[in-house]
This record gives sequence, C-alpha cells and structure tokens, in this order.
Amino acid sequence: MNAIDPNHSYQPLFQDTGGVRVNAMNVFLNVTSQQTVHALVGECASRVTLGAALATNNRRLWRCGLASSMDIGNKIDFPFFFRPTPVLFLSIHPRAKKGHLLTALRFQNDNQQGAHFAASMSWRAMNVIAVADPYGQSLSATFSTAADQLSVSLYSLQQYLPGTTDFIVNLETILASESKIILFFGLPSDAKLILRRAKAKGMVADRVWVGTHTMYNYLDNSATETDRCLADGMLFSTLRGDHSTPQYQTLRSQHLAQYPSRPESLVSGFALTYYDCLLALANGFNKMTTLYSDAAVQTHSYPATVVDFLVPFNGTTGSLTFLPTGSDIMTIYNNSARVAHVMTPSGSVDKLADPIFYGDSTAIPVDRPPVAIVFLSVVGY
Repeated sequence: MNAIDPNHSYQPLFQDTGGVRVNAMNVFLNVTSQQTVHALVGECASRVTLGAALATNNRRLWRCGLASSMDIGNKIDFPFFFRPTPVLFLSIHPRAKKGHLLTALRFQNDNQQGAHFAASMSWRAMNVIAVADPYGQSLSATFSTAADQLSVSLYSLQQYLPGTTDFIVNLETILASESKIILFFGLPSDAKLILRRAKAKGMVADRVWVGTHTMYNYLDNSATETDRCLADGMLFSTLRGDHSTPQYQTLRSQHLAQYPSRPESLVSGFALTYYDCLLALANGFNKMTTLYSDAAVQTHSYPATVVDFLVPFNGTTGSLTFLPTGSDIMTIYNNSARVAHVMTPSGSVDKLADPIFYGDSTAIPVDRPPVAIVFLSVVGY
C-alpha cells in the first residue's frame, strides 16, 4: 500500500467480529472512537456487514467487502461501500482435499449468470434452499427473476432461519418435487448439516448441488472425512486468483518469507480479495490526495463518490475495475483445477473441458427423472 501511495503510511488494525452483528458494530464504534480510521475491509457475510456499513456513512469511511446482498448495491444507502470485481474472467483455484471432487464456477453478484449456466446445461427444473437473511433472500430473488426469463422452472423455494439445525421438511419438499438440481444459498456450516440429512435421504449421489462462493471453505471447515465426501460433485462459485500478476507474486513471496511453515494454499480465495481491497484503497487515497490535498483526505472533507474514488488497477485476482464481468467454470479433482467453461457478461457459455460430477462422471446429469411410458391392458370378463 505504501508503494502505491507514497503520500501516506498505512497501518492495518485487525479486529475479529466472530461473524456476529453486534460484535461488528461494537468493534467499529470502539476502534473509530479510539483512533483515526479512514477505511474498513470486510466482512464476508451480508447480515453482519449491513448495520456497520450504514454506520460508516456519517463518518465518510470507505468500506470494501464481499457482502453480496442487493441492499449493498444501493449507493444511496451505501455510498462508500464497494466490492472488488476483476475484469478478467473470475475463478480461484480452491484447495480440494485429495480424493474429493468439487467443481467451481463464479456467478455475477446479481446471480443472473447462475440461471444462464443452468440453462446452458439444459437444466430446466430446479430447487432453491436458502438462508432467510439478506444474502440468501437477495440471491433467491434475483435468481428467480433470471430463471423466469430463461424458462427455467423453480420447483420450490425453501428458506430457513439462521441457526436452523433441522432441515427435514425442506428436503422432503425438494425430494417430492423430483427435480435433481438443488441450488444452495447459505454458509458452509449450514451446508454440512443439510448434506448430512440429504445423504440419509439418498439426495447426494443422484442430485447436483450448486452453491455460491461461500462454499469455498467447506472442505477446510469439515473436520471429518464423511462430511468432506458429501461435497463430491458439488458446483460452487469462487473468485479468481491470477498467479501471473506481479501483485500475486509479491504477496506469495512475502507470505512464504514470513510464514515458511504455513501452506502456500493460504494465499488464495477470500484472502486475495481482501488483499485487493487494500490495494484498491491505496490507489483511491493516492488519487484523492492528488485531486484534493492530504489535508482533505485526513479530515474526510473531499466530495468524491465511490466512482470518483476507485481506480482500475492490477491485483492478485487480475485486472480490476468495478463493473459486472463474466465468469470461469472450473472442475477440480485431486488438488488440481481446470477451466471447464467460460461465461461471458452476456450470459453465453463456452465449453473448454468436461466438468466432473459425482462419481467421476463427465456426463451432465438430467434435471428430472426420465418419464416412463406405462402401458395399460384391460382384461375382460
């Protein structure tokens, strides 16, 4: 950051909210009351981000995070919030445990490309199970709208409250629908419980589960081999790590030098996105200093909008701008990743390689059981 913006010396302060909304607000109030803060990075979950993000408005603090709720995109309510979005096609190489199969793709923030991807796979019948919070409700709403436009039928929309542990009714409803494609909009901790119960009902091996970028950490957060096996064949959205950029190489070298005993795989996923948030802030503050002076930056007294503040730059996830982009679809097996499809901003899907589904199969599963033809015979008396 200091190299990008030589006008300032940056001192990051790390605070753990524990993923709890009240903690996030208390941390924000405590830190900003004790020292001068110019920007914040995080959180990941929308329901934790919303309240504290609103509180930053009157202090004119820039905030960069991964929250995907539609509310966050409202620049009237959240004029200082932004999310890093690489211009190049997006994908990160998730670190799958050996022997476990995952397939990765990335949808746009509004989730419309999820419907385009489903249509490209000839899936026309789908179910959604989503957490009933701003994140799950936003993705459910936008997916439903896009699916309707593409003639993709939503057989059922199942929602559950945060903290729910019993998903029997949700799964029984999905099972009765006979659709074999299930979209999951929630957190890995929820997915683990849901997949355990789905396994007991025979809804893992013969179904396709599709999640979002939150599933990136599913394998790492699953302590048992049984839970990790439940993810075999799952599709999930992820973020791109461009290992060819100087920014990534610099971060990797610094990580290995400072933490030689830690795995290199830690330099991936959400870590890269948050790192790019820091680079975006340094670029923005450097621009604001040139335009308005250091005194204006220090006192938050410059009239810049988020569009004025942000500067396109090269980061660890590629070349970044702050506009919607396309996606990569990747298939992952035995700790390796390959691009299977490329999605363009218009929603078209170009196949580069076969995706791998549950049981090492490359055959695209059907979205519904085949229709059986029943012949009736009438016996007279």
